[in-house]
Amino acid sequence: MEKVCIDTDVLIELSRRNLLKHIKPHMNLYLSIISAYEYLRGLAVLGRDIVYAERILKTLFTIIPLTEKTIIEAAEIYASLHRKGVLIPDPDILIAASCIVEEISLSTFNIKHFKRLKEYGLEIVDPNEIIDMVTKSR
Repeated sequence: MEKVCIDTDVLIELSRRNLLKHIKPHMNLYLSIISAYEYLRGLAVLGRDIVYAERILKTLFTIIPLTEKTIIEAAEIYASLHRKGVLIPDPDILIAASCIVEEISLSTFNIKHFKRLKEYGLEIVDPNEIIDMVTKSR
């Protein structure tokens, strides 16, 4: 399968369905450092062991860091959207910029925000394809 970065909402859905343990290396799944933070933040609020959870995330996914190139891309996207009067939360812009720079598709349920970023080169993958792929690997 092509390289796909999963958004926080897809990660949460995989976790909720107890499917994380079925992710395999050949699936080429990536996770933005922003999504990792959002997921771990939620676990911390629930009192879960986030050090252990972070180790698990690193074994299941290739974590996409924020780089200088990503920050520049995100700033340019933000400025372009701002000129058009379009507001998208910064974390979503950073996730999209990471995917654009790394040439990785994004799988998300949050089509509302991310579809507006297609014009900048973001490719979106249906999250149900990812969930089905992981489910079938059980």
